[in-house]
Amino acid sequence: MHRLKSVFAALAGLVAGVLAVATIQFVSSRFYPMPANLDVNDSQALGEWIKQLPLGAYLFVLASWASGTFVGVLVARVLTVDRRAWAGCIVWALMAAATIITLVSLPHPLWFWFAGILVCLVFGLFGLLVAAPKQYVVRASRQIIAPVGRVFRTLSQVDEFSRAVPDIVRVEFLTDQHFGVGTRFRETRVMRGREATTELHVAELEDNRMVRMVSEMGGTIWDTTFTVDSAADGTQMTMHMDCRPCSLMSRFMVPMILPLVDKAVQGDMDAIKAYCEKPQ
Repeated sequence: MHRLKSVFAALAGLVAGVLAVATIQFVSSRFYPMPANLDVNDSQALGEWIKQLPLGAYLFVLASWASGTFVGVLVARVLTVDRRAWAGCIVWALMAAATIITLVSLPHPLWFWFAGILVCLVFGLFGLLVAAPKQYVVRASRQIIAPVGRVFRTLSQVDEFSRAVPDIVRVEFLTDQHFGVGTRFRETRVMRGREATTELHVAELEDNRMVRMVSEMGGTIWDTTFTVDSAADGTQMTMHMDCRPCSLMSRFMVPMILPLVDKAVQGDMDAIKAYCEKPQ
């Protein structure tokens, strides 16, 4: 069903893009009408007419390509499940291909080639960014054979959390307090062979129930909540992370790095489970 909806989204985006192009070019034809005696099948005559067109006519065409690409990509992504980018990218590629075919099939000035391709690239990217989700979610859970208190202590005490997760190589506290709401600290961990440092603060804490930590990095707010609940064999640990891009660049980058974030989260959850289940 999701795949069918995505195909529909791509088709709807393509139709919307074509309609946007046609609308602006219709307006252009009111200002710069084609001569009644011009044979559209005569490529030489058509080329001569295009050459003598004023700058305004070329700008109308560029505006139609820009708006068509932007509208098509935006509609496709908005209609796609979870606003994934692939349907928008398909429309983007098709609109760019149509632009290139038009440029090849009819004679145009060299500057218009560059301008035509550029507006398709820029406005396609702009459409993807505008339609991107305002928030992404990463979730994970583990069943841990250990008491709730033990698991919560590992999650809520920064020093112990860093001992549980091998990728964390250093923690530096920025406040006098090392536990509870208001605690701020820098966490340095190894990611893909390189050290990355993040500043976090504890935003909420409910004893033996939940702890919420928030950080801002790369123009994105990372809001992570760990909850623990009693289960038949020990503790159910759940992690919910909201990722909120705050800039156009981060809205472009976050979907690309989210699989890496999810992989790191799963690794952390496995490490915490192993640490809590280890005999004390």
